[in-house]
Amino acid sequence: MFGLIISVPATLVHVANGWGMPNLPPLTTGYVNWTSFAILVPMAMWSAQQGVKLAYKLNVPHFKRAFALFLCLIGLKMLLG
Repeated sequence: MFGLIISVPATLVHVANGWGMPNLPPLTTGYVNWTSFAILVPMAMWSAQQGVKLAYKLNVPHFKRAFALFLCLIGLKMLLG
């Protein structure tokens, strides 16, 4: 639900900011490409369900350590540019 609350205004802002911009690809409104949208939304819904199923199967302590390692690596990447 929070994703929807965040994504709808963000999409509207991208449409408004890119409105009337030249040289945009076909099937684009502002900076929103509707072909990509049509592919991304179903895939995100499917992968979220698969992620929940996988999370329930994983060992919680291992999952937490792996996620902590992932966050540390992302943090290092952000710090080092």
